[in-house]
Amino acid sequence: MVVEPKTCFESGLEPPLQVEARQAVERHDLRLAERSQAVDRGVRLWGINDSFAGKAPDLGAFEYGAKLPHYGPRGVDGDRQAR
Repeated sequence: MVVEPKTCFESGLEPPLQVEARQAVERHDLRLAERSQAVDRGVRLWGINDSFAGKAPDLGAFEYGAKLPHYGPRGVDGDRQAR
């Protein structure tokens, strides 16, 4: 399957034109765009992507519409800011 880079990610992230190219970390949002060809195009892998939404799992790092996972420290009450 071919996925159009210009419409794949909601953030507009595209592959770099040069290997040495750097992008700001806030641009590394890999959530799929609603219009992406990768939405509902995956195959169910038991125990891995069972909680998909839609007709089939999405191709990519995150299921379309799902909240991003949090990595790193959390505050005492579970919020996302270290104290």
